[in-house]
Amino acid sequence: MNPLPNNSRGHPLDEWLSFEQESISKFKKVYPDLWKVFGDSINLARAIPYVIGQQDGLTEIEMHRLFLWQKVLHYQTQSLFLLLQSQLDAGFALLRLAAELSRDVICIADDKKMLTIWLERENKPNEYKKHFKFKQNSPDEEAVHTVYKFASKFGVHGHQTDTMFSEIIGTIGENSSLLSWGVSNYGVLDAVHMWLMSFLPMHHICAKSFISRYFEIRPEIFLTLRDYEVTMNSFIQKVSEHLEGLKKSTN
Repeated sequence: MNPLPNNSRGHPLDEWLSFEQESISKFKKVYPDLWKVFGDSINLARAIPYVIGQQDGLTEIEMHRLFLWQKVLHYQTQSLFLLLQSQLDAGFALLRLAAELSRDVICIADDKKMLTIWLERENKPNEYKKHFKFKQNSPDEEAVHTVYKFASKFGVHGHQTDTMFSEIIGTIGENSSLLSWGVSNYGVLDAVHMWLMSFLPMHHICAKSFISRYFEIRPEIFLTLRDYEVTMNSFIQKVSEHLEGLKKSTN
C-alpha cells in the first residue's frame, strides 16, 4: 500500500517552480528598465574580479579574497531572486550574508593573520568578532553596515517582513470562501530598492582591497565601477520617486 497521499494537483516542487518563474517574469514585464539595470550591475560585478583573477602573480590571500568577492555576488543574486518571488525575509537574510562577507574581504586585505582568523572563525568566534568589524570612517562600509543591520532586523531575526507588506491577492477554496494573501507590489519594489542601494557599496569595499596593487595595471576596471555609481544613483532616485508615488496613491 502506498503510504503517501495521492495528490492530483501534481508535484509541489513543480508548482513552486512555476510560481517562481511566473513572479519573476511578471516583474520583468512590468519593470523592463529595472531588469536591465539588474543585468548591467551583475555583469559589471562579475567582470571586475574576473579581470583581477587573470593577472600574473596572484597571491594565495588574493585568491581567497577573490573567491569571497564572487560569493558576495552569488548571495546578492540569490537574494534578488527571492525578493522578486515575494520571499522578503529570506531575501534580506541573504543580503545580510553578502554584507558580512564583503566586510570580511576588506578586513582581511593583505594580512595573513586576518585570513587565519577568518578561516578559524568557527573555533575562535570571539577573536573573529573582535577583529572583523565595519569601519565607521568609511562611507562605503557605513552604507554596507546599515544594510547589515537592516537585513538582520527584517531578515534573519524578523520572520514577519512578508506579513508587513501582505495584501489580499485573490480567493481560494470552494465558492471562493477563503482569502488568499500575498506580498504587495509595493513591498517587493521597496525591497528591491534596498537591494539596489546596497549593491555597489559591497563591491566598492571588495575592490578597495585590490586597488593599491592593481590600479596602475588595470585602472579602467576600478574607474568603471566608480563611474557606474552615477548611473546607479540616478536610477535609485527614480525608484524612490516611484515608490513615493505608489505610497501616496494608496493613502
